[in-house]
Parts: sequence; structure tokens; C-alpha cells
Amino acid sequence: MLLPFFCQFGRQTIIHEILVKYWSNIEIKMRWKLKNVLPGKMVRRCNDSLLKFGLLGFLGLFIIYLQYKPAPVTEEHIPDGLIEVRADENGRHLMKEFAAKRRKRRLLLNDACQNSTENHETLDIDQLDHIIVNDKYKALFCYVPKVACSQWKRVFLMMSGNVSDPKTLDEYSVHTTYSHLLRYLNTYEPGEIKHKIKNYKKFIMVRNPLDRLVSAFKNKFHGTGFKDARFKNIGKYIVRTYRKKFTEPVFGDDVTFLEFVRYVIDNKVGVRDEHWRSITDLCKPCQIDYDFIGKQETINEDADFIMSQMAPHIEFPVKPAVYGSSNTTKSTPFYLSQLPFGHVGRLWDIYRDDFVFFNYSFLKHVDKISYLVR
Repeated sequence: MLLPFFCQFGRQTIIHEILVKYWSNIEIKMRWKLKNVLPGKMVRRCNDSLLKFGLLGFLGLFIIYLQYKPAPVTEEHIPDGLIEVRADENGRHLMKEFAAKRRKRRLLLNDACQNSTENHETLDIDQLDHIIVNDKYKALFCYVPKVACSQWKRVFLMMSGNVSDPKTLDEYSVHTTYSHLLRYLNTYEPGEIKHKIKNYKKFIMVRNPLDRLVSAFKNKFHGTGFKDARFKNIGKYIVRTYRKKFTEPVFGDDVTFLEFVRYVIDNKVGVRDEHWRSITDLCKPCQIDYDFIGKQETINEDADFIMSQMAPHIEFPVKPAVYGSSNTTKSTPFYLSQLPFGHVGRLWDIYRDDFVFFNYSFLKHVDKISYLVR
């Protein structure tokens, strides 16, 4: 039925001459078939018509392809105050998502600070003892124990230029042998402090407060951190104080999580230890406008980004997966299940600002306690 309609366009054109070499096989086959049923003149006209419509269809499809071809992705300017990140073509769309999520962290923090009394506190120089300074790279970094603290100190020791071989910087030596090579913001004059806060790039790494608390307990009372005599003494104190009528020799290496938490929530001195002291108290995020907030839960990409802005030639020393925060996160509900709910509520009181300022869910682990306690 359609053949007579196609054959109305029966004149050979220049387009036919151009495309004939691409369509020769089809043309020969069609001509052979049509020769048996149609006059020769009509066959030629139909051949030309089919080529015309083939070309028009091809052009139509090409136009549609151009119309819907994805537009090139422009590079994203990552958080305010930081230079632009350059990514390859395969990574640019990921950079946009990365930037949006990290910018949201800052916006949430700013909103929370506006509604907090902590935002109105005066910044005391003595409170800046956890902010590492590197004047060469014009960078400030608030280190938080149990948030890849040893790794970040190792990075700043490398940046200082006083240590050339990172293999010499084991987890213990960065806190002892080489610690004097790092300088902290509280050691500068007030005018210098104000200048650095205003002009240097400022970074902070945070972590879910309950995961961080569990990590501190496991490391300092049942892990390598127990080598420190200070934690042996704390362990002994906790056992003598919270384990009534205990007459056996006290070594401090068998502290239970419940005893540890009672020490944290009952003892005003105990809660001040930097390993479980609140991040808000350590880093003053409402007084210092950090350019970038990294999280332990996304440490790989966050650390890579921080290094790209701070010292691109130094690689962040990633720990093996066995030391990853996900292992602690999985065990946190188990440890919380050993606590009376009243103690869990007291932990919320202590770490409320950390949960709110850094957008962590307090119920993430607490919701899982009920089925563990039976």
C-alpha cells in the first residue's frame, strides 16, 4: 500500500550519488526483487525514494541524538573558602554530589549554632590546645582523639618538614617522641590567633559520639592504648570505685563498659579526658567557622579532599579495613545494651551538642538496644 506513495518522488538526486556507495548492497537487492514485479522506470524511482527517506530518517535520528546528548558537566566549587577541585571527566558528577553533602554539613552546623548558647561563649586561648597549626601551608586542623587522630598528627609532622620518613611515625611515637614538633593555636599571641582563624584554611574531623566512646573504651582499657600508664591508673581507680567489696589485686585491665560509663558520667574530672571529651568542647565549632567538616564515617574521600586542599603531595595514611569505624559501629549496640537506660540518657546530656551540631542520630544505636536486653 505504501509503495506507490514512496514512488511519487522519482527523480535521481545528488544525495543519491553521494550515498550510493553505502547503500549499494541494499539497492542491488531491492532492485532485483522489484524487477520481477514492477516496470524498470518505477524501480529506479522507488530506489531513489527509498534512499531519500533513509537519509531523512538518519538525519532525524542524528538531530534527536544531539538534542538529548548530556551537556558537559562544569566543575564544582567545593565549600566556601576552599579552592576549586579539578576532577577528571568520569569524576565530575561525583564531585558535585560530594560538594553538596559537605556544604550541607556546614549549613546544618551554622543553623544549630544560631540556636545554641554555646555560640555566645567567649573563645578562650586555653581552649585552642587541640588545633594544630601549619604556617607554611596556612592550615588549621582540630584533631579529635579516636577520629584518626594518630594519622592526622602523622600528616602534620610530615608537613612540618622535620620528618621525612613516615615509617618512623608509628602510632605511639607521634604522641610522644615527635609531639614537640607540632605547634598548637593556643601557643600564639592573641593577634596572631585572630589572624590565623580569619585567613587560614580550617578543617575538622568528627565522629558519632557513641561510636567514639566505645572506641575509646576498647582501645584504652582493652587494647594497645592500655600500654599508657595513665590509663592503667584510671582503670584501677574505676575498679576500686565502682566494684564494691572487691578484694582481689587490681590491675585495671578488666574494666567493664558499665563501670567506664559510670566513671564518665559521674566524675567531672573523668569526662574531661580528651579521648571521650565532647568534640564541641575540644574544637569550638560555633566560635571557629571551619571551612570543611570531615567525618570518620566517610574518612577516605574526606581525607583525600582535605589533603588536596592542604598538602597535595602528601598521601593520607589510611589504616587497614580491620581498623575501620564500621567495626566499632557494629559493636556499639552490644556495649550500650549493658547500660541502664538512665545511663544512656546521661550520655545524651553529655554529647547532645555533638549529635546536633554534626547531624548524628542518637537513636541510631539506641533503637537496637531493646532486642539485645532480654
